[in-house]
Amino acid sequence: MPSAITITPDRADYLGEIYAKAADQYLISYLILTRFPQSNPYALCFTLAHCMEISIKAAFFYVKKEAPPTGRDGHNLEKLIKLLPDEPRKKLDDCLPEDTIRRRFETGAKKINDAPPQQMLQNFRELNPNFDDELWMMLCATFYSLDIKYGADGQLRVLQLMQAVDPKLNKRALRLIATARESFPHVQEHRRTLAEFVDKLPRKYDIIAELKKLAETGTAEDTPAYIRGEAPSPPLLFDTAELDTLRNIFRLAGAPQ
Repeated sequence: MPSAITITPDRADYLGEIYAKAADQYLISYLILTRFPQSNPYALCFTLAHCMEISIKAAFFYVKKEAPPTGRDGHNLEKLIKLLPDEPRKKLDDCLPEDTIRRRFETGAKKINDAPPQQMLQNFRELNPNFDDELWMMLCATFYSLDIKYGADGQLRVLQLMQAVDPKLNKRALRLIATARESFPHVQEHRRTLAEFVDKLPRKYDIIAELKKLAETGTAEDTPAYIRGEAPSPPLLFDTAELDTLRNIFRLAGAPQ
């Protein structure tokens, strides 16, 4: 593993904050990308993977008071987590897929990238028999963070394994990011940044919820113009369950009890 650059504790704290602010922006960018079915799976996973990586590195700087490793190992999320002190290491490792699945993916994914289409699909089914998109993207992000932006690995093998991923919130990855954020410098400031963004996200109109509210309170939100067909649907709509998920995972104000 290439050696990290030697830095002072004060410099580590400063860099931890720089990385934490970058992680905020990658997280916001990822949430936006999940709203568009046109989002390329490589771009979607790249944004998520780098939010995970930078979040872990921000915690690394702040907790260890030193720089994370450089080179390819510095982009392998599993190896980064193993270098952390006991408490954050255990919490973050618990967010990753279980070890047997990681080991199977680590060796099996390379066969997928080399295989013709039919064999690639067969290998994919063997590695991910339940077609679990959240699990699959987590594994890709863990081991291919450096390569995803290109769509090919270091040996120029096309990452065909990414083609099965749909744009949607990945709760597994979001839990890992939220766990890393608990070790950020100025953690409350970063929580406020995210809360301010989430509070501005438009909520999908839920007619069932509004009818229930009307029955209980006598009042309800008017049917919006886009539901009546009088206006285009606004962008970035999140349903109530998704917004509650974000508030719960990241411990934001307004999270349902």
